[in-house]
Amino acid sequence: MEDNKYEESLAINYNTFCVRVEINADARKYFSVVVKNLRKEILNKQKYIPNEEKQLFESNETHISDR
Repeated sequence: MEDNKYEESLAINYNTFCVRVEINADARKYFSVVVKNLRKEILNKQKYIPNEEKQLFESNETHISDR
């Protein structure tokens, strides 16, 4: 993390801990299957995907599970 200094204070600054979570290969495979199945289920129920949700359907399954 890095601090950004502004000439004029725009918000109250605070520091907090950051937790990094890594997903191992088995979990990545599991989430990939879950995302694929959810996509199929959603597409079976609705044929139109709103623009706000298109990235979820176009992104790699493992990238979605990493977010």
